[in-house]
Amino acid sequence: MKENKNDNLLENISIRSNENGENIIDGYGSVFNQKSRRLVENGKVFYEIIHTGAFDDCDFSNAIMCLNHDKRQMLARTKSGTLTLTVDEYGLKYSFTLPNTTLGNDTKEQVSRNDYDESSFAFIVDQKSVKWERDSEGNLIRNVHKIKRVTDCSIVLNGAYANTDISLRDLKDVEDKIDTVVEEYQRDYTKELELIKLKYK
Repeated sequence: MKENKNDNLLENISIRSNENGENIIDGYGSVFNQKSRRLVENGKVFYEIIHTGAFDDCDFSNAIMCLNHDKRQMLARTKSGTLTLTVDEYGLKYSFTLPNTTLGNDTKEQVSRNDYDESSFAFIVDQKSVKWERDSEGNLIRNVHKIKRVTDCSIVLNGAYANTDISLRDLKDVEDKIDTVVEEYQRDYTKELELIKLKYK
């Protein structure tokens, strides 16, 4: 199944501490009934609207929180209880505990300084619920009424609501690049391991 991505400004993000001294980040991965900036997917230019009710019966069971949709930079996970996803009248809200790691501490600092000011989520859509139409200006609109599964929420640098007119939304290209990096790392590691074995024979 193909993942889709929807990016939003982190206009409601906040950082707080709980009674255990842990740092919590709250924000919205998606907002309802708001038209995105221009998007491009498979050569098609359009705008997208996530409608109220799109997350009814949605699967959040194994979603992660990460940076820039990079699963190697995971910050939290619903499966472990460190990420909570809820839906209210505004949209999809996330709340997660920052890990006490270099990545977690760096994320806290950069969000506090507004270096990161946008949010995004990746999802599997129910294609039967997608309705295409044109607005009064002739723009193509993709209306999403049903999302099957949320795979991640992410803090991002640039998205559909940033100062960039077009967001390339096909995550397969991103995932292919990640897979290539991982494969290259594994090959280099294997070569180094073989050299070490030869050295100590």
